[in-house]
Amino acid sequence: MASYAETLARMMRQYPTLFPTEAHALHHLFLVNGNGYDWIEGQLVDPFARPDEEVHAEQHRCEERLLHGVSEDLRTQIKAEWAKPAAPIIQLSALCKYAALCTLPDDIRPDWLAAAKHALAWAWTRERTGSDTHWLLKARARIEALEQRKTP
Repeated sequence: MASYAETLARMMRQYPTLFPTEAHALHHLFLVNGNGYDWIEGQLVDPFARPDEEVHAEQHRCEERLLHGVSEDLRTQIKAEWAKPAAPIIQLSALCKYAALCTLPDDIRPDWLAAAKHALAWAWTRERTGSDTHWLLKARARIEALEQRKTP
């Protein structure tokens, strides 16, 4: 298991086009339903996390399969497109009670609680539906309850 900072660093290191910024990672970790992460001992854990070398080797194999038989000029153009920064996240994924932000555990670690609070603050700045607002309000109430419990 890993701290929030370690998880964020791994996500950005292994998948830089998916998670070019912390906002992209926060969105995936806390706001995407069925993101593959589970709450274990107060931390969001990717049960399928792999070492960097393994991930990069697989990415290279996939890239080679995709570019097999492609001319060098076209290969250069495609790689240049792949290297462009990811688009900013414009709208939230549709939230529901299964999103990690809506299932914060009683034993949440302080760094993960701070990250959840950051994700919530970020989510409030995004375009959202009435249903999203409902779940964000529930998440805010849960975060406040967790913070009060941890304060003597």
